[in-house]
Amino acid sequence: MRTDFQFSNVLGGTYSGGNLLFTKDGQTLLSPVGNRVSVYDLPQNRNVALPFQVRRNIVCMDLSIKEDLLVIADEAGEITFVHFASFSALESVNVHRPVQAVQVSPNGCYFAAAVENDIQVWTTPTPRTLQHRSVYRVSVLSVFSAPVTCLRWTKCSRFLVAGSEDTTVRLMPRHIKDSKRSTQIRKFNPIVTLTGHRAPVVGVFWRNHDCTELYSVSKDRAVCRYRMLPELRHSVGPGQERNARRLERRLAKLKEQ
Repeated sequence: MRTDFQFSNVLGGTYSGGNLLFTKDGQTLLSPVGNRVSVYDLPQNRNVALPFQVRRNIVCMDLSIKEDLLVIADEAGEITFVHFASFSALESVNVHRPVQAVQVSPNGCYFAAAVENDIQVWTTPTPRTLQHRSVYRVSVLSVFSAPVTCLRWTKCSRFLVAGSEDTTVRLMPRHIKDSKRSTQIRKFNPIVTLTGHRAPVVGVFWRNHDCTELYSVSKDRAVCRYRMLPELRHSVGPGQERNARRLERRLAKLKEQ
């Protein structure tokens, strides 16, 4: 059986690249079409193009859990924020480098962008209104030796898991403190490095809500499964045990929620 099928058209609209998004009820599909976004009402078999466009073709996008904020990244590295209820553009920032993936945190306060080999964490426009410079970069996570291809937040919005073309999957803290120094850009080593793939990783997914079981998919169609064990601190390098213990305590809190 063939497994190398590729997208060519989405419900009649020309598919030019980028990821697809479903709303929580599963009845609405968002698809990038060039530099615009088409919204498809699946039960009614209708579609409409959002009344705005970005400068270049869209490469990735994400919708917040509350479905009030749509984050769009284009080929030029410009990231645009859209109020999804009113379909109006709020603000945009430019990272001046290619963006491979974006995702809004579950709490809606941050979004992460895979920018070449780095992961950049930014604040989201809060409240969802037009403000001058309401988006700030708060962290740069430089932990990969090749471009980052995919990323995923934990439920608590404190940690990120990401895959890369260097065939590794890494779990790391957002590493932001709620203080006046929170806008300081920090670079640090990853907490946990997960191996097992022989080809670039193309997707990472949490299996459960407490984020203790992880699946990763690579370009050669291999799937790896990882489970969070109590002895997590023994899998990190020297000098990282303190951070590992903090990670264990924070992940344990997820189970209580």
